[in-house]
Amino acid sequence: MCSRLSTLAIVLLLTVGPVAAQLDGLEQISSLVRVGRFGLVVDVEATASLTANPALDASSLRPLLADRIAAVSGRRPSMDPLETGYPYVYVHINAIDVADGLVPFAVNASFIQEGRLASGGGPINMTTWESGSVGLVSHDRIPAIAETALGLVEEFAGDLLMAGDG
Repeated sequence: MCSRLSTLAIVLLLTVGPVAAQLDGLEQISSLVRVGRFGLVVDVEATASLTANPALDASSLRPLLADRIAAVSGRRPSMDPLETGYPYVYVHINAIDVADGLVPFAVNASFIQEGRLASGGGPINMTTWESGSVGLVSHDRIPAIAETALGLVEEFAGDLLMAGDG
């Protein structure tokens, strides 16, 4: 009986703990209040057959994503945040070419900025806003992966605009 209770407690901690640590929508938006300059980083992980497609080229996607953020929020991200130390939007695209011409993918957008833990200590980088999407496309629909990324940064920009200056 005791081992069953211990097992149940461990299962509950492993499933409820990570969920409790995630910010809800309003907390994510409030974390964007008074954000100053910020940057944009785009990372694409894909199989070689997919990286040849211009729709999945990180250097081509960055200006498109920056333009979308600027169009919605009126704020243009810097293109070199890691060098300047500013907070940044991190867009990660992961796609793989599998059998039968199908391409499963995941796209995540996160806003990473400096913060402090409630328990004290020095500043750390933390994700304060995040959204993502998964999908499955055929080879002729690979540009839909880029459209998904554009939709996520548009969501971020809308939340940034909503947060304003507090």
